[in-house]
Amino acid sequence: MYLTVWQLLLTLLTCCFASDITKLCRKRCDTDLCLHGCENWQQALGSSCRHGLCQNSSFCEMGCRAAVGIYANLVQDCLGTLEPVGLKSVTNSSVTVTLSLSNETLSHCLQWLNMSSFIQVQPLPLIHIQWRFAARPNTWQVDTTSHITFLNQTYEIVITNLQPYTEYLFRFVLLISQYYKIVNEKSLPIATLPYGAPSSSPSITSVSSPAPNIVDILWNAPKFTNGQLVAYSIEIFSHASSNIVMSKNIPTEPTKFTAYNLEGNTTYRVSIKAVNLFGEGPSAFFVITTQSQIKVSDGSNLPHLIVAADNKIYDYDKNNYSNEMLWNKPNISVIALSVHYKRNCIYYVDNQGVFYRLNYSSVHRSTDIIKNFSTTIVSIDIDWLNDLVYVASTTQIEQFTLEGDWCKKIISVNSPRLVKQIKIDPVHGYLFWNEVNTQNGSLNLLRQDTCRHGNTSVHHFNISDVTAFTVEPYAAKLHYSKKDKTVFFSSHLDGTDEEEEHSNIQQSLINNVTSMVLMNSLFYWISNGFVIEEYVDAEDKYYHNQVWFTTADHMTANQLAAFYFMAQPIPVPSTTPQNVQAVVSDESAAITWNPPVLPSYYGSGAYNAWQYKVHVTSNTTTNQIPQSTGATYYDVHNLTSNTLYSFQVQAYSDWGDGPLSDTFSSTTFPKDSTKPYLVMVSDKQIYRVSVLGDRVMPTINQNSNYKITDLSWFEDVLLWIRADDTMFMYNTTSNMTVQLPGIHGCNAFDVDWLGGYVYWSDITRKMIYKSSLIKNLSTHERLAYHTAANDIAIDSVSAHIYWTTKHSVEAGGLNGDTDSHVVYHNVDNYGMD
Repeated sequence: MYLTVWQLLLTLLTCCFASDITKLCRKRCDTDLCLHGCENWQQALGSSCRHGLCQNSSFCEMGCRAAVGIYANLVQDCLGTLEPVGLKSVTNSSVTVTLSLSNETLSHCLQWLNMSSFIQVQPLPLIHIQWRFAARPNTWQVDTTSHITFLNQTYEIVITNLQPYTEYLFRFVLLISQYYKIVNEKSLPIATLPYGAPSSSPSITSVSSPAPNIVDILWNAPKFTNGQLVAYSIEIFSHASSNIVMSKNIPTEPTKFTAYNLEGNTTYRVSIKAVNLFGEGPSAFFVITTQSQIKVSDGSNLPHLIVAADNKIYDYDKNNYSNEMLWNKPNISVIALSVHYKRNCIYYVDNQGVFYRLNYSSVHRSTDIIKNFSTTIVSIDIDWLNDLVYVASTTQIEQFTLEGDWCKKIISVNSPRLVKQIKIDPVHGYLFWNEVNTQNGSLNLLRQDTCRHGNTSVHHFNISDVTAFTVEPYAAKLHYSKKDKTVFFSSHLDGTDEEEEHSNIQQSLINNVTSMVLMNSLFYWISNGFVIEEYVDAEDKYYHNQVWFTTADHMTANQLAAFYFMAQPIPVPSTTPQNVQAVVSDESAAITWNPPVLPSYYGSGAYNAWQYKVHVTSNTTTNQIPQSTGATYYDVHNLTSNTLYSFQVQAYSDWGDGPLSDTFSSTTFPKDSTKPYLVMVSDKQIYRVSVLGDRVMPTINQNSNYKITDLSWFEDVLLWIRADDTMFMYNTTSNMTVQLPGIHGCNAFDVDWLGGYVYWSDITRKMIYKSSLIKNLSTHERLAYHTAANDIAIDSVSAHIYWTTKHSVEAGGLNGDTDSHVVYHNVDNYGMD
C-alpha cells in the first residue's frame, strides 16, 4: 500500500529528528532551518536545495537534502526494478528502442505521485537515454541526438548517428531530482546493420625484423569495421623506389603476418587495410629496416662438415676439399651425432648407448664419456643457447643437461609410430621430429613448443613422406627431402608455403636421403650411405658430387652435422624493451623495464635471455651502460642534481643490438632539498622507505591490537586511522603521537595539503567533516554532503573532494558547495559493469 500525501509529509518532517540529523541540529535555530528545508523540499526537485530555498544555509540544505533523499527512496520503492529497453527497429546508423510503463504497479505509482498538488512534479519529469559499446570497455554516453515520444504509457526513443555494424548497450535514466536518478537494467547487445567499407584502419601493435629476410607484423582489428571483415590486404613497398615488393590478402584471423624472402638492410613501408564486402578501409602504415646480413669475418668461421660413418667420425673441410678422421673405435658404430659450435664440442652416441663428448680443438682433442643410456638411441640434437641436449629413442624424446643430468621426458610415441630424427630450434622455441608408421610406412613431420610439454601440444604438419630434414634458424625455414622425390623442399617453420629448392639440378643424386644439413646455402646429405654435396655455378645450375674420404678404404655414412656458426646462430633482439620507467632521487635513478615482445611466429619457449644496455642522457652528457646480468632493472648513480635525464633501454646479444626503447624522462631533485621518501604501512607498523626502495626504516610502532586501515600526511605530520575508527597523528619533527580529539566513527580520510585540512567521513552519521591541521584540531566543520562515504580522495589544486559509497562515485567542492556536487554512475547499482 502506498503512503498518502500526509503520511509522506509526516515522514519528511521527522527527518530533522532522525538519529543522523538530530546530532547536526543541536541549536533551536539550526533545528528551525533544518525543518524549513524539510517542509519545502519539493522546490528542490526542480532546482536545488541551495538556490531553491535555503540561501546558503548548510542546516537548511541538510534538511532539504535528507527530505529529497527520503522522497527518492520512496519513488524508487514505488517504481521497483524497471525492465531493460526493448528493440523496435534498427538501421545501419540508428536504433529505435522502447521503455514500457504499462504494468499495473507502475500505473498506481504514477497516480500516487500526482494525487496532490503538494507534490508538484509530472510523472517522471525528465528521461534520457544512454549508450555504450558492447564489445569495448567504455563509459556510458548521454545521447543528445535522440527523439523521445511518450504514448500509451510507453517511451519510444530514436537514437541516430550510430556506427554501422556495431553492437551497443542502451539504458534509460529517469531523473527524480537534481541529485537522484533511477537507472534501468542495460539492454542486451543491439547491433546496427552493416553499411560501407571500414571507416577506421587497423591498429599496428608491432613491426619487427627478426632476420634479414623477414618482417613480422602484429595488429588489432579496426574499431569500426562497418561490416563483417573478409580479409586484410597487406602491401609491402620499397621505401626507396615505392615499388610494391609484396601484395597479399590474408584471412581475418589471426591478426598477424610474417613476410619472408625480403632483402637484408633494406627499408620497407608496410601497409595494412581491412576489407569487408563493401570494400577496403583506410591504411595503417609502418616503416621498418630489415636486419643486416651476418658476414663471415675470417677463416675461422668457415663451415666444416662432421660425418659419422661406421665406427669413425670425420671432419670434412669444403674450402680445402680435405678431410680428417677425428675419432675411431673398433667394434662399435656411431648412430647419433650433434655439435655445439660455441663450446667447440662434438656430441655422439654409439650403438651400445654410450654418450660421448669430443673436444674439437685442433690443439688438444679429448673424449669424455658423459652417460650410458639403457634404451636404443636413434637421434640427438644440441640446444646451443640453453646448453641442453635432446635425446630420442624410437618411443620417446628426453631432455638433459650437457652433463647428462636432470632428465625430463618431452614426448612419448606409441606403436606403430617410431621416432626417426629430432632437431631443436632454440631461437624460435620449437622441437621438430619425424616419425615412421611401421604399419603403412608413412613418414610424418611434427613440432612442439619447447615450453609446452606433452602430446596434446603437438603440431602435425600437412607434409608427408619426409625422409630427412634440417632446420635453418637464421632464416626461420625447414628444409627436407621426400620419399621418391629428386629435389629438396623448404617451408616456413609452421609448414606453410612449401616450395622446391635448387630445382635447376643437372643430375640429381637425391634419393633415399637419411641425413642432411645446410651450410652457406648449399646442401650436404647422405644417400645410400654416401655423402653427397652440391655446388652452384654462375648460371645458378646445381651439381651433385660424392664426397671422397681419403682416410677411408670403405665407409657407410649415417649421420651429418654442420660445424658452422650460421647453423647455430645467436639471435639478435628485434623488438624494443617495454614499459621503461625510472624513479629518481637527487643523485640516483632506479630504472625498470619489461623484456622485448617475441615476434608472432615464435614459440613461447623461444630464446629471450637478453642482456641490456641502459642509455642515460642529459643536456650535457650521454652514457651507455652495459648491464650484463640479464636483469630487467638497473640503478644509476652519480647523477647531477636538479637535472632532466632521459632513459632508454636496449636489448642485445653477442651478435648485435636490438632497437632502442621509448624514452622515459625525469628530473633529479635539487641537492639541498629535503630528501623525499615513501611511507609504507603494515598492520601495526609504519615504515619510511627511500624513493629508490634501497632503505627501509621503521618509523612508528603504534603498540595497539587495532590494524591501521588508512594513511596520509601533511608537512611533517603523518595521520592514520585504525580499525576502531579513531584517528592519530605523528609529528616527525617532535616525535609526538596524539589521538585527534572528537573524531569517532571515522572510516576514511584524506588531507588537503594546500589548505591544511583533514577531511574525514563519519559512516554512522553519514556525513563528511573537515578539521584544520594548522589551527584548532578539536573543531570539526560539517560539509553539506549527506552521504555514507567509504573512501575519500582530495584534489587540492582543483579544490575538489571525491568519495565513494556502496552505490556511487561522487564529487564536490572542498567548501561543501552543493552546486558542485556530482554523482557519477559508473558503479554496480547504477548499471556499470
